[in-house]
Amino acid sequence: MQSSISNLAQTGALVLLYHATFSNVPTELQNDLHNIHPDVLRTHIEYLSEFYCFVSVDELAAMSDPRGFAAVTFDDGYRCVFDETMPLLESLGVPFTVFLNSGNFEGAVFWRDKVRLISSLGLIAEFEAFMDGIDSAVDERFYRYTKSPRNNSEVVDRQLDLFLESQCLEVRGSGYCVTSLEELPDSAYVNYGNHSHRHYVLSSLLSTEQNLEIKNTKNWLDKLPAEKCSDIFSVPFGALGDFDERTVAALKENNYDKVLLSRNRLHTEFGLHAHGIAAIERFMPRSSEKDAGLRFFLA
Repeated sequence: MQSSISNLAQTGALVLLYHATFSNVPTELQNDLHNIHPDVLRTHIEYLSEFYCFVSVDELAAMSDPRGFAAVTFDDGYRCVFDETMPLLESLGVPFTVFLNSGNFEGAVFWRDKVRLISSLGLIAEFEAFMDGIDSAVDERFYRYTKSPRNNSEVVDRQLDLFLESQCLEVRGSGYCVTSLEELPDSAYVNYGNHSHRHYVLSSLLSTEQNLEIKNTKNWLDKLPAEKCSDIFSVPFGALGDFDERTVAALKENNYDKVLLSRNRLHTEFGLHAHGIAAIERFMPRSSEKDAGLRFFLA
C-alpha cells in the first residue's frame, strides 16, 4: 500500500476537503453532515505526510507542477475546526485554509442545517406537502433535490423558513459556525477564503444574485490583512453544474481567477479549466482508514 500511495503522489497533488470536525456531532446535524473526528484527521495527515509535502492551497495552486504536494482545506467555517482541530494541525506544522460564508456574520442560519433538521425530525413528507416552487422530481432524495441547480436556492431557503415557522421549529445553526471576524484565530497556520455569502447553488441564481453572493463575502474578507486571505474561490457544492459562465464573470469581476471544485478527485490535470476559469480538484475523505480513503484510486 505504501508504494502505491507513493505512486499516487508522483502523479498529482492532493487537496483535502473537510467540513466539520466534531468529536461529538450535535444530534440535529447528524444527517448528511460531512464530519471527521479530529483524531481521524490526525491519522490522515500523519500518514499522508510520509508521501506528500503539505503547503497552503494558494501555494499549491501557484505551482506549475504540484506533484507530491498536498493542501488542507475546510469549507463552511465550523467552530469545531478552530476549537478541536487547529491545535493538532499547528502541532504538525500543517497550514490550512478555511472557506467562509459571510451570511453567518449577518445572523443568517445555514440553510443546509435547516434541511438536516427536517430530515432528522422525520418531517420530509410534511415539508413536501407544504413546499411550493421546488421540483422534487430532480432527484428522489430530499437532501439532493433541495440543492439541485434546477431549484433556485433562494426559493428553497424561503420555503424552508416558512415550513419551520409553521411547525414552530427553530434551527440553532448559528451556534456551529463562526459568526464574526473577531472569532477567526490569527494563527500563522490558517488563512481564510470565499465560499459565497449564503452557500447557495450559484448556477440556480440570476447573474446579479451570483455577483452579490461572491461580493458580499469578499467585502468581509477585505477587512482582514491581505496575507490572511486566499485568492481562490471555493465553489459551494463544487460540481461543474453548481456554477456556470455567469459565475465566472462575477468571480473575475471580484478578482478571483481560480476555483476549488469538490468532485472527490486527485488534482492531476494541472491545466484544468472549468467554464473558462482555472480549477483545482479536491478529495473529501470519508474514511477512518489512515490513507484517508485513497485506496479508492488504487483499485
